[in-house]
Amino acid sequence: MLAFPLLGPFLHLLLFVGVGAQLASRLAMGTGLGWWSAAGCVAVAGTGLGVAVEAVRRLVVRISATEAREATA
Repeated sequence: MLAFPLLGPFLHLLLFVGVGAQLASRLAMGTGLGWWSAAGCVAVAGTGLGVAVEAVRRLVVRISATEAREATA
């Protein structure tokens, strides 16, 4: 990864698009929605999940930083 610093984000994007397309296809087949509508639903769900994970991550960092300051005081 040190030799190719841009390879990691590219591979994550490729994985995200591939998994999202597969989920959209299965959702379209299972519900009778069009593929683009299903892809929109998957994109909204993925964005919501990403926002929730980022919020929890920031909360944990904030709580950890507060506890560390209290322990040293």
